[in-house]
Amino acid sequence: MAAPTLNGSTPIARYTASIPVSTATTNENILGNTASSNKEILVTSCIVHNSDGSNDATFQLKKYDQDGTPMNSDVGLAQAAIGADVVAGSSLGGYHNISVAAQNSFVAIDATMNFTLKENESLVFQASAANDLDVWVNYTVLG
Repeated sequence: MAAPTLNGSTPIARYTASIPVSTATTNENILGNTASSNKEILVTSCIVHNSDGSNDATFQLKKYDQDGTPMNSDVGLAQAAIGADVVAGSSLGGYHNISVAAQNSFVAIDATMNFTLKENESLVFQASAANDLDVWVNYTVLG
């Protein structure tokens, strides 16, 4: 897994993805860095919104050691997928069973605690209830 060498000509692109989570209790890839991409993805923020008007919902947000297979065909710089995709590899840790109150938000990652996805790694999300949580992730692709 190579990290890109940063110089004056290294491309840097910033993205925001908003992902409604339509499944419950299933690991879903929300951001992946494909194998041999020669890129590094810096996750700068991740906010989880609970849009349910009356019920709390919990979530898990984990970093995985493989990029899995996204459900859509977009495997480029702005890969952001949610749905019936395959999560591969093993969890490298993260948040487990964090509760978000009804009609509230939880800042899971902010600029003071950002992290990178190296080649063949992914950010995986699991919700306790379908159609209650939305995930907003901001990230920068280096390379």
